Amino acid sequence: MRISRRTSARYLFRLGGIVFSASAIRMEAQPSPALTRADEGAELRSLVENYLRETDGTRRKEISETIVSQSEASWARLAEILRTRTDWPAAPSGDFLYTNRDGESVSGIIRAPMEYDPTKKHPLIVCLAVEGTPQEAWNSAILTIGSVGYEHVWLVLDGRRWASFHRESPSLDFREALREARRKIHVDSDRVYLYAEGIAGAAAWQLALMHTDLFAGFIVKSGYPAFPYANQLYPLLLPNLGPLPVIFLTPDHEESAPGARGNLVQVHLGAMDAIARREALNFRKITVPTDGRPLAESAVRTVQQLLTSLRPKAIATAGRWFRYLDEGDLGCLRATGLHFDVWKAEQLSIVAGPEEDRNRFITDVLREKLGHIRARPEGQVLTIETLRCSGVEITFRDRDFNYNQPILISCNGRKRFEALVKRDMTAMLEAAYSDWEFENPVVARKSFSIHADAANP
Repeated sequence: MRISRRTSARYLFRLGGIVFSASAIRMEAQPSPALTRADEGAELRSLVENYLRETDGTRRKEISETIVSQSEASWARLAEILRTRTDWPAAPSGDFLYTNRDGESVSGIIRAPMEYDPTKKHPLIVCLAVEGTPQEAWNSAILTIGSVGYEHVWLVLDGRRWASFHRESPSLDFREALREARRKIHVDSDRVYLYAEGIAGAAAWQLALMHTDLFAGFIVKSGYPAFPYANQLYPLLLPNLGPLPVIFLTPDHEESAPGARGNLVQVHLGAMDAIARREALNFRKITVPTDGRPLAESAVRTVQQLLTSLRPKAIATAGRWFRYLDEGDLGCLRATGLHFDVWKAEQLSIVAGPEEDRNRFITDVLREKLGHIRARPEGQVLTIETLRCSGVEITFRDRDFNYNQPILISCNGRKRFEALVKRDMTAMLEAAYSDWEFENPVVARKSFSIHADAANP
């Protein structure tokens, strides 16, 4: 597929130290970090930047201890320094490549608009490619949604590692990929969107359902979840989306396609529509022309509205059914262990007896093979609900609670904590380095175990 000159001209491409546009060649200078206070805080800011840049763990610990010992250091001052950090690469466009924690290469491309300013936060669209190259996937996405995507930075990843409900390695964590992207791009974490087409849609559904807290919206064109026992898993897993806005882009011929394809599409869309209505999910369907015509104006406005929306704050309240441990992470709360063996088989044969309700029997079997986690923050009270989790870790962020007052935490109906949460500068620094997210800094973390009896109420 080809992309217009107008589209390409708005994006930067880097070769070595030179930044190319479609119409000009120019050099980009790295801006200096801006100070938000008088020079008295410059030393502390410099130490924080050295800490974030240090790759050696021992040396990073030494810098952390120096920061904490500074007379002007406080959790509030440190949080301010992290929130106002502006030191990102000048032009991130180019190849995206890193080695993950399993020693495997994760590849893709980054495309930034010509107006990209590293001192400002930018919305990010994560686009998945399964068939073809990341460049082809980006071209197709731009041609589909048009100019409404021009102002966003795009991260296009090879999505094959997330394409199956049955992953070979549970530790292939999308959060790690997004963290590495944040090292290169000044991302507005409240405006990260997910996009995929066709077969890549299966991977995107997997990420949207199991990492919902990371996204502000999800757009999928002609792609559907690849679940076994879809009729029973859809009602369990689709509510994971909670208030997340989702747009289906459906080619105008797809539902009426002859044979198995048309039937499959109708079954998927029908099941999703029924569940979305029952659970009050934020689903919209848009018909996409296949004759080269652009989206209708009303469709453009709907897509534009999604691509300007903020990450919903009630995602954790919606809760999550999950299969693998790393999927039980709501951002503010994550499972640290399970009271069950993960269902690893690609095929699960469930046969109901002649006297049993087949749908209910299969649903019950699947539910017993999944974990569940939910967090309900209300004022100074955090209510946690879990199923089959042997432990949880709570992440307290700067703007989530009033830390001058006690916080009450209950789990599965049992009070587990009621006291002041001590804000920890060391924890704040460690989280900033490991997550590379600075807008709402972590001030403390707290973990506790859950007895098997309490984990399965």
